[in-house]
Amino acid sequence: MNNLFKKHVISVVANTKLALKKNKLNTLVVHSGTPDYYAFDDEEKLFRPLTHFNYFSPLTKPECLLVIGSGKPKLFILEPADYWYERSVKKESWMENFVVTKVESTEKIWEKVKILLSSQKASFIGDASSAEKARNIIADKKNINNQSVIEALNELRTQKTDYEVACIKEANKIAMAGHKAAKKKFLEGGTEKDIHNVFSLGANITERDFPYGVISALNEKGAILHYQNKRDVGRGKVLLMDAGAKVNGYASDITRTWVKPGTNKMFETIVKRLNILQLDLCNKIKPGVTTLVLHHEAHLGVAKILQDAGIIKISGEEAIKAWLTFPFFPHGLGHFLGIQTHDVGSTNITDNSALKNLKTIYPKLRTVRRLEERNAITVEPGIYFIPILLGQLKKHKSSKLVNWKLVETLLPYGGVRIEDNVLVTKNGHLNLTRPFENF
Repeated sequence: MNNLFKKHVISVVANTKLALKKNKLNTLVVHSGTPDYYAFDDEEKLFRPLTHFNYFSPLTKPECLLVIGSGKPKLFILEPADYWYERSVKKESWMENFVVTKVESTEKIWEKVKILLSSQKASFIGDASSAEKARNIIADKKNINNQSVIEALNELRTQKTDYEVACIKEANKIAMAGHKAAKKKFLEGGTEKDIHNVFSLGANITERDFPYGVISALNEKGAILHYQNKRDVGRGKVLLMDAGAKVNGYASDITRTWVKPGTNKMFETIVKRLNILQLDLCNKIKPGVTTLVLHHEAHLGVAKILQDAGIIKISGEEAIKAWLTFPFFPHGLGHFLGIQTHDVGSTNITDNSALKNLKTIYPKLRTVRRLEERNAITVEPGIYFIPILLGQLKKHKSSKLVNWKLVETLLPYGGVRIEDNVLVTKNGHLNLTRPFENF
């Protein structure tokens, strides 16, 4: 991993300098982030570094500054004398790629960087608090969180280096170990809390290593897309588990749906069919394919599953036009993945004349991208029985095309989602999740 990180830093620093040059700049300063506290409280919120900072460095400490200009990147690390918290930073091999300076106060870090920038055309990226401080060190204030520079970095981040791929792959391996433990506990009759806890134990990670809140939803709760409660309810018939891990700041985002033997046969069939559809969609991924087209393919596949199950009476384009698939599959097929779970750079299509009709059908998609080599993306189709959306469908003119008796039978099972993390390769794709599904 050390050699991969070295190559990563060399590559991303070189590309960043080219992006700066296009904006008539020669230096970039990135702040790691400012600690934040709960309102009217002295308890600090869980800190997460600015993602553009993590792009260059795996350091997870607040109030640090990274300077990219001439020579090696310079990293200023805050290390105050503190006996309340562990603040010291041990020397690690990745630091060899930087000129590291440890400083005892935030004021001195800013003073040192100000001196460094005295004759530079610099741009700054940071949160609101650090941006205000940057007004004292950046000559041209328009270069504080300059949108052109940020967009250039966002685009660079869509092309994952070998180091980034290795991190995401390792995060998949760790998370799948947790999913294995979670499945076992579910089959044993564990509660949502039990399942959540054994995921952490199986993956050998703590809350700080979660890229997002773990979803362990039993039965009807699987129909709540971002369900975050953990009930003391066990003996569930269906588990929808959405949980990932982080490695050096890079996320995995994995969902599995498991059904206990003896559960409703139709729902079991829907789970199996959705898994087949998900793999088929993964296999369509290659450079040049647009996520909008893949999303449409997903809706066509969902329509077929729903018709074959007897839930709706028509399928294909006709079912989509009749608004029959949307209540059962109300979210996007996937999103870019990286340092952020919903990573940057998800839109790059400007001339969408060929896709105009699809954009009209799916106007709110987060990811509308023509895929390129080294993009990392999730693929996560779902079929859910969501009371709110089904209530809307009952009032729709297409209501007569739905078998409402069967829908009522399936409501207690919530829903199903299957999600893998996929890398776009030169001639196709590489599934980063399935190789670790050995259970």
